[in-house]
Amino acid sequence: MYSYNAEPLWEKANAVGKEIHELTEGFMRKNNGILFFLQKRAEELPQTIASAAGTTNATTPTAHVDLLRIAYKQAHDAEFLLFLSLILYYLPSVRASALIHKVHEVKRMVVAAIKNIRAEA
Repeated sequence: MYSYNAEPLWEKANAVGKEIHELTEGFMRKNNGILFFLQKRAEELPQTIASAAGTTNATTPTAHVDLLRIAYKQAHDAEFLLFLSLILYYLPSVRASALIHKVHEVKRMVVAAIKNIRAEA
């Protein structure tokens, strides 16, 4: 059986999601709008990647690529919300900046995965 949690992409997205959740947990009451959506995107990202991994045995790679595109959008949203939280001083700048770089790395990994799927098709 295929295991999504053995994939480096899922591992990276899950680690970033956990880190975002831990960072924003204490700030939720004060700035609940932006940070709520940030947490939501951070939680959805590894779930979507896991769903995409479950479609790898499909006869066509379209479903896999479509789910990875959704994951890319979720990572992009999380990156923007982190940036917004940073410039509004909602989150500590050093940790938020580090997370922005980690989310950007997840985005690069998603793009690479999409390219690999297309090359194999």
